[in-house]
Amino acid sequence: MKGDVGLLKCLQCGGFTRLIQDAIIWYSSGDTMSVLHFDNVDNINCVLDGRKELFVVDKKDSHHIDFDRLEEGYSSVDVTNVDMLKYPGLRDIPYFWVDLFPGDCLYLPAGWPHHVTSSCGRSLAVNVWFAHSPWFDADSCAETELSEFKALTQYPYSSSNEHLRSKILLLAADYVEFTETDMWNLYSDYFGSKNQLHKVFRFLDSNLDDIVSWSEFYKVDADTFIKLFPWLYEPKESGTLGHTEL
Repeated sequence: MKGDVGLLKCLQCGGFTRLIQDAIIWYSSGDTMSVLHFDNVDNINCVLDGRKELFVVDKKDSHHIDFDRLEEGYSSVDVTNVDMLKYPGLRDIPYFWVDLFPGDCLYLPAGWPHHVTSSCGRSLAVNVWFAHSPWFDADSCAETELSEFKALTQYPYSSSNEHLRSKILLLAADYVEFTETDMWNLYSDYFGSKNQLHKVFRFLDSNLDDIVSWSEFYKVDADTFIKLFPWLYEPKESGTLGHTEL
């Protein structure tokens, strides 16, 4: 059914098309709910029919939640009958309440805890998951003609290692470009020596101008990129949604 679902215009440029991890259609007869959980990738949830209600918590307030199933990314709390003695952090947690109706979409950043309830009656929605990126490729938006409808079939899923690339690059989110010294300051704890980092820097600096730009970071495919930082992770095979946290 991917051919019947279009990619939102806001994702058609900026680098998002190379970050798409998965897309899922959610269909139910209604009155269903999720556990309180978080995702390790960004996602956009769009309602096509029915109504969804979301309890959403900012990532910075997630310490209030007891994620007793942390490996799976969720809490065992009964969301319909919360035991405040067992889960006292939920008493005063700041949160957002979101109602989604047909035609509405909600962006949920990676790491933001949320719980979803579908209303009575038919419920139909689409989720698009994409790896979080600290860089917005503005040049690509100037070069891309945005379309009212571009089927998801036109966009192959990216390697699950894009998520790991993002985790590595988040350390550099405040930089515009990078000298070798910048990279040493950022990643010295992860390299055995400056010579080791020098080899990585030269590999990334494709135009040999002694500066690594964000576009050069992303010019290398994700599977190759993370092999430059092998001591940071245990790699997952490309094409799966399983992720190993740094």
